[in-house]
Amino acid sequence: MTTLTLYALFFVILLFSIITHEVAHAYAASFRGDHTARALGRTTFNPFVHADLFGTIILPALLLIMQSGILFGWAKPVPINTSNFSNPRLDMAIVSASGPLSHFVLAALAGVVLHVFMATPLAQDPATLQTVGVVCAIAIRVNVILGILNLVPIPPLDGSKILYAVLPADLAIQYSRLERYGFIIVLVLVMSGILFRVLGPLIQMLINLFSGGLVR
Repeated sequence: MTTLTLYALFFVILLFSIITHEVAHAYAASFRGDHTARALGRTTFNPFVHADLFGTIILPALLLIMQSGILFGWAKPVPINTSNFSNPRLDMAIVSASGPLSHFVLAALAGVVLHVFMATPLAQDPATLQTVGVVCAIAIRVNVILGILNLVPIPPLDGSKILYAVLPADLAIQYSRLERYGFIIVLVLVMSGILFRVLGPLIQMLINLFSGGLVR
């Protein structure tokens, strides 16, 4: 498999994964009483509806070209009106958690597909084994990384919104002020590789868990 093909697979799988992330937010918000995103068509998997020029295209391309060892990106956030929630802080935490959870579900599904495939005669064909194995390995790795990174409690990542919901009100207000610097902090940590070095052991542990040790 050529390098260009691998890059294309990484990009397609990343695109599908981050769109699934936003769709999960939209459905979770609707489930908790806010139908804003659903009314605006954000439950679709149409990439043109969700794509963000920098987060969906430019940043992932830069990380691939730099061979940074970590692939990260995002789609346009779905609009959420917390005034439609009966318990805004709790409901927002649930909506926020749905995004990372969607990545772990995708990683688990890829792991199931990989194990079922390995038990079939098709796994004896080297070309088929390479294709299916690579696709599942990329899906597991990309989604574990996205799931873990989105749980980091730095705004605007989902982990910050979950933490905000459980902090006492006065601390939550102070913590929310970090959001103006959050994007820059996250970008520096990702591009420098610091975040990956810190989270690497946890990421690898989950990759082993979802793949049953078949993906390194």
